Amino acid sequence: MASEHAVVILEQPKNNKKFFVKIARTCEDSGRILREINVLRKLRELKVDNIPEIVLSGKIQGRAYLVENYIDQSKNRRLTETNMLSYILDWLGKFYSQTKQGTIDPKQIVHRAEEVAKLANGFVDLTDSLYILEKSVPNIPIPAVCRHGDIADINFVFSNQGMVGIDFGFYRFNEPPSEPHALVCANKLMAAAKSVDVLSELNEINPFFFAIYENITRLGEELEMLNELEKNLSVINRIRYFVPQVQLSKIEHLRMCYQVQSTKT
Repeated sequence: MASEHAVVILEQPKNNKKFFVKIARTCEDSGRILREINVLRKLRELKVDNIPEIVLSGKIQGRAYLVENYIDQSKNRRLTETNMLSYILDWLGKFYSQTKQGTIDPKQIVHRAEEVAKLANGFVDLTDSLYILEKSVPNIPIPAVCRHGDIADINFVFSNQGMVGIDFGFYRFNEPPSEPHALVCANKLMAAAKSVDVLSELNEINPFFFAIYENITRLGEELEMLNELEKNLSVINRIRYFVPQVQLSKIEHLRMCYQVQSTKT
């Protein structure tokens, strides 16, 4: 699937400066870049560290663009997969701490998952997963933070100043700190509960509650994008039966591991 935007790296050799430029391919593709511009400005107002710095933004012939200071990757350190996970979790912990604003009623989280289930209705049944959410729902408020929205390794750069998170086009505020719970295999989730609790405030909550919610949320985001693709390109419906399969398998694996864990307790 083609990207909605083009990326260019500009250099000023005399000033020893480099810039990272994103520009929408069409006027209709400007939405994600405009979202990223808005969130980066808001995050700067919140004094959030280790995020891209906007140099310039605007529109050219109706197409949104964003210019950031280029983030040079450190040449002095090669990260193993384990080290990378540790640094990402550390970054998320600081990011959540700096964007934490109030709390969320756990029942509202279950309701959001139910809305995804409605969207998925017709090709997958999330009833069993929703049952686990409802069964494990905590009786304490949950911190509300900004969700990065795409915590793949490629969206983190280890610079000389430390780990930097980039690409905020899928952010959402007023979300639970659930993203770390999707970074650990389901069968290792209970053992890793302390490390994925990056705010050190969730020890009373079953980690499967967050893991299942996070993966249902990701499924919903994929379905929304595919629905938009179908509208714009008149793509036949069967494309959406193919793309979310990885996410569906993760949800099913979580459900099975939860059942195994329940029999032990």
